[in-house]
Amino acid sequence: MRHTLLLMAAALLAASTTSLAAGDERSAPALQAGMKVRLAEGQAIPAKGGKVFLELTFTNATGKEQQLANAEYRISVLNADGEQIDGGLVFTTELRDITLKDRTTTDKPGLSVEEGKLQAGKEYYLIVSVRNLVGLVKFTAK
Repeated sequence: MRHTLLLMAAALLAASTTSLAAGDERSAPALQAGMKVRLAEGQAIPAKGGKVFLELTFTNATGKEQQLANAEYRISVLNADGEQIDGGLVFTTELRDITLKDRTTTDKPGLSVEEGKLQAGKEYYLIVSVRNLVGLVKFTAK
């Protein structure tokens, strides 16, 4: 049941059709790439609030350059029951373009957890979607 909820939440997040400041995502081509979502090695997500050391690694499936904007990221935190934590994240990065030109490209979005939104010792999922790609990382708030 828990896995079904997570897959449904990821699908809904990926299907978001909200217009973006950088342009309309619906007119952007699908990315010919894979995406891995992870926390930087040795880093945890603080329950009391603070910086999240998130890394998105794109594996370019073509020999051609591909462009996307970090404004296209949709990032959300779900609790262990698959319910979204409203207002749990604060975005701290400037708008910029990312070019997938090598075999792999890693981006580190500026992201923080809002104080008082997570409980220490509880399990959560951080879900990221961009265009046709979706990934998640499971974590326990510290």
